[in-house]
Amino acid sequence: MDDLKIENELSSETQDMKGFDALSREEIVKKLKAMLSDGNVERMPVEALKSAFYKKMHAENTREKTDAENELPAEPDALEVQLKEVLAQIKEKRRQLMEAQQKEESANLEKKMQIVEKLKDYVQQVNSSENVSALVMDVRALQQEWKEIGAVNPSQKSDLTRKYQALLDEFYDFIKINNDLRDYDFKKNLEIKTELCQKAEALAQDEDVVSALKVLQTLHKEWSETGPVARELREDLWMRFKTATAQINKKHQQYFENRKKEEEQNEEAKTKLCEEAEQIDYSALKTFKDWDEKSKAVVALQEKWKEIGFVSRKSKVFDRFRAACNEFFQRKNEYFKQIKSDLNENLAKKIALCERAEALKDNTDWKSTSDRLIKLQKEWKTIGAVSRKHSDEVWKRFTEACDYFFERRNRQSKQEHEEEQQNLEKKLDILERLKALDCTNGKNTVDDVKQLMAEWNETGHVPFDKKDEVYDKYYSTVRAKFNEMKADGVAQQLQMFRVYAESLNAEKEIEKAYRRLQKDFERLKSEINGYENNMSFFSFDSKKANSLKKDLEKNIERLKEEKDMVWQKLQILKEKIK
Repeated sequence: MDDLKIENELSSETQDMKGFDALSREEIVKKLKAMLSDGNVERMPVEALKSAFYKKMHAENTREKTDAENELPAEPDALEVQLKEVLAQIKEKRRQLMEAQQKEESANLEKKMQIVEKLKDYVQQVNSSENVSALVMDVRALQQEWKEIGAVNPSQKSDLTRKYQALLDEFYDFIKINNDLRDYDFKKNLEIKTELCQKAEALAQDEDVVSALKVLQTLHKEWSETGPVARELREDLWMRFKTATAQINKKHQQYFENRKKEEEQNEEAKTKLCEEAEQIDYSALKTFKDWDEKSKAVVALQEKWKEIGFVSRKSKVFDRFRAACNEFFQRKNEYFKQIKSDLNENLAKKIALCERAEALKDNTDWKSTSDRLIKLQKEWKTIGAVSRKHSDEVWKRFTEACDYFFERRNRQSKQEHEEEQQNLEKKLDILERLKALDCTNGKNTVDDVKQLMAEWNETGHVPFDKKDEVYDKYYSTVRAKFNEMKADGVAQQLQMFRVYAESLNAEKEIEKAYRRLQKDFERLKSEINGYENNMSFFSFDSKKANSLKKDLEKNIERLKEEKDMVWQKLQILKEKIK
């Protein structure tokens, strides 16, 4: 086994790790912290996450610089600070683990050396002992002990394993009086090593050469810990295992040679982009148009950069390219600062926010777009004043885009609207049948009301602009029926709902009703937040505005009362679930 070479170091290039590009920078830092907390500080995933972080950070910086014509010098990135702190902690953790590993390997080395010395004694005893079976049992115990001992330093492992294997071979070769026992061991070892050969041969066909090499190392460890086979089979069996190993090592070597070649080609292509960025003639950029056209050219270079694959981690080409791009955008900012006032700068920023809000207003990804628009609204507050000439115009443009989206968000899609129209017709029919009930003098009972209430609750939503009207009619009608049956007070609605809840017997029906109420509860919270947030952007200085404010406050109060009622209904269903 001396000529067998197994590569112990695997590349940690980030393109081998899949799935990290989908994470945000916040999620990457959070994942690194979780890995540190769990003690998982392997270099490959850590480096992959680090690479993904800086890739996203670069993309975000590039996007921000191209969005705004007047980029101020960036403040220190808080997430990058957190990243560096956790990477430093991981590095210290890895150092501590390495020290612990070295201590453990030293202890394991001492234990295995003691086993080797014991084997030497058994080899000397085997020819003179009258109880060879006892010696065999002792040697087997040593073999098991050897397997249970952890790893040793790779630089000492090969020589120590060779001595250990040689002594085992010598011991079993000397055993002559217990052929049955020896043959049994040979047979079991042959089965194990034949299976190891089959696994190694299967690995040779695996396209994932990095993973295959890891598994191969495990197979070699198991091989070295397995006893000998019959002497006439040893060489052929070892050559079979060695051949499969050589194929895997060759594919592994070829894989990294090809990747190295590809990285060199990528570095050459990126170097050319650096040269283009460095050769910009700033003296020729004298107008807004000149800077704008050159900005597009620089952004095009950045897009080409993204399309080119990875380069060696040792390469400094990214620093060179970033420096050239940073110089361009810095000079561009200085140019605009010289010819623009603060008011114009603020106007440009607010117009940019208007454009981003308008680009989002037709989006149907309600949750994500709401968060982004709220973020834009917060960002709007951080921007200073603009000239009176443009103030009302730009504010109206921004609020119209926001209001347009939030009003759309509260409506359903065309398909849902059609369903709501059908639901409206069903509920109006139910309402008419409910009105027709005569609950005086016991002519119709709670069960009759309950049946129609159950049918009502099983019917879906109605159009938003009809919701309040039809619900008020339904509520007042049901309340009237309960009044006819001598029911009163705030408990009317809860009593009505309890009647409905009691009609739900199947567990699935209860869960369905609970989920529907949960959805209503979250919808009401969202509507309340939307109204309250929009109110924070209005100025209520005029009489008309004050009237609008009162209407909004009335809507908010009504929604809060409805939300509270839904919450109480949820509690009623919880009691049935328990």
